[in-house]
Amino acid sequence: MYIRKLVKSGISSFTLALPKNWIEKHELKKGDLLYVEEYIDDTLIISTNIKQEKKEKKELVINTEKKEISSLIRELRAAYLNDYFRIVVKGKNLKDYKSQIKSTIKDLVALEPIDEDQEKVVARNFLNISDVSIKDIFRRIDNITRSMLIDMISCLKNEDVSKEITERDADVNRLVFLVLKILKTSAKDSNTAKAININGIQIIRFWEAILHIEKIADEAKRNARLNATINKNKGKIMVDELEELQKTVLKQYEDVMKAFYKEDIALSDKVSSERFELMKKFDEYFEKNRGLEIADICSKMKSVLSQINDISKIVRYLKEREE
Repeated sequence: MYIRKLVKSGISSFTLALPKNWIEKHELKKGDLLYVEEYIDDTLIISTNIKQEKKEKKELVINTEKKEISSLIRELRAAYLNDYFRIVVKGKNLKDYKSQIKSTIKDLVALEPIDEDQEKVVARNFLNISDVSIKDIFRRIDNITRSMLIDMISCLKNEDVSKEITERDADVNRLVFLVLKILKTSAKDSNTAKAININGIQIIRFWEAILHIEKIADEAKRNARLNATINKNKGKIMVDELEELQKTVLKQYEDVMKAFYKEDIALSDKVSSERFELMKKFDEYFEKNRGLEIADICSKMKSVLSQINDISKIVRYLKEREE
């Protein structure tokens, strides 16, 4: 490692002395061009040539022979996350799985089927990551999940809302895969990360948080159906108490996301410390109102509290800005 001091040169510029042996090694002389590239972690790379990097347009062939549909869907999603340009799903038994394969492709943002016949389906990736705002997509997923929690609670009074929540959960799933795709590509390619203005710590923070938010959305979807059942079968006092308990969980989610965006350690710690008392309240509620549906609801609400607590840990341990 070499240490050099910046020297003022003129009114608005500075110069830096380069090691003599490096100059000689590359046979450089006065007037030769050097190239300086800035990276998102404040690193500067000085080189003797410009890297002309063209993104490789990768193609993956997924063979359906001797595979279960669940395995094929996981392969297809993995290919999407790994940013393959073309994905070909082929095999003599494709006809048995074609509708599910095409449905999976439809659920992956910017992946479109471009060709098909009896033994193959070809999909192409049309996503230009540099045109995407990861923070805007993350906010959208958060907002959809909040609305799902709010309407989940309203299912205690209006059972029909549960159908809309299920549709929104599908939107969350689509957007989550999009976020994971962008984050994984950014982690592998510093130029992509620079283009969308994201650094290493942010990649980890968003990746971890989005997985917990997705699980919260899943629990909201499932609990909405259970709440609708409670609405039909239980008394008003019991439903009112459950409604208040679920509102406290919604408040916990709102607070932890506020802490996440503002990197508010104190608020995230407050959310974490309150979860024990809230879980205890759900246990007490179950003891007073035993039943299979109540057990399931309380279990799912405690699961949401656990996911919220894990997001609070992200705020605490992956703080981006130093004090």
